[in-house]
Amino acid sequence: MAATSDLAQHPMPVQAGWPADTVLGTVFLLTAAELAQADADDTADGRRATARLASGDTARIYVGARPGGPLDPA
Repeated sequence: MAATSDLAQHPMPVQAGWPADTVLGTVFLLTAAELAQADADDTADGRRATARLASGDTARIYVGARPGGPLDPA
């Protein structure tokens, strides 16, 4: 994902553990190959975790590598 954008840096949420915190974003449906490429590009400073969306659904997101908080590890 980072390789295809025009940004030099990409913001990454960090788990604070506060249920009221929100992050605006877009949900993408990825193929296994696209997910593998995203992992190769983006996980040096982060990790995947599960987050509950405003709709009540869940999605896998990248968060900063700092441990802790209510999100479960990938």
